[in-house]
Amino acid sequence: MNKLFESNPKIENSSYRIRLVRKKDLDDLLELYSNTDNIRYINNDDCNGDNFYYQSKEELIEKYTFWKHAYTKKWFIRLSLIDKKENKVIGVIELLKRGGYDSFKDSIVIRLDLISRYEIKENLVEILVLLENKLRKTCKYSKIAIKAFDEQKERKEALIALNYKLSSRKMIGLEDNKEYKYYQDKFGKMPQLKSMKYIAYIISWNVWQMDGLKGVIPNSCGIRPSKPDLLGFTHELPCQ
Repeated sequence: MNKLFESNPKIENSSYRIRLVRKKDLDDLLELYSNTDNIRYINNDDCNGDNFYYQSKEELIEKYTFWKHAYTKKWFIRLSLIDKKENKVIGVIELLKRGGYDSFKDSIVIRLDLISRYEIKENLVEILVLLENKLRKTCKYSKIAIKAFDEQKERKEALIALNYKLSSRKMIGLEDNKEYKYYQDKFGKMPQLKSMKYIAYIISWNVWQMDGLKGVIPNSCGIRPSKPDLLGFTHELPCQ
């Protein structure tokens, strides 16, 4: 994935060109992101509540600024998809290399936001083949993951034609792992599986109103009321 970040990728065939999103693309992208027919199938998993419905160019400028920042930080890369015949941006492709701990570790995740009239099997196959050819030359990855909604018949047919398989496992993002978000913010990485199991154990104590740090009944430690001794002192009782 690093080669993609370093090479300012430009990918094209006779029909399409794929390159970094530019500010001049935003007028075309407003058609994509201001139309509810387009955004109802946009994958916004793990996007902090962003539904990608932008009604003004000012909103898009703000997102574009964030996309550039994410690119410099190597979090993910956002690419414009251009129809060469129309000389028009018709979609956005996001690529990220997934770390983590599950069966999707080291996979390339593709988000493909596309103007709805281009959601046709033949178009999708051509776009994905073009993209896959570039990825094979520039990245090491375990698999490619892309989302298709049940209603996206053309997209599902395109994926089947390219030998994609429906995953029986759910890809878990940070929004589904809020209990680990603080850990990642503090240490810059997700915890190891054994640590996650221990964190889950602690959380289970808290669910049952137990002291997860000490593994005891809450408030069962410390100075507790008791009969005073000969000198009038109370005693610290052991944890229960």
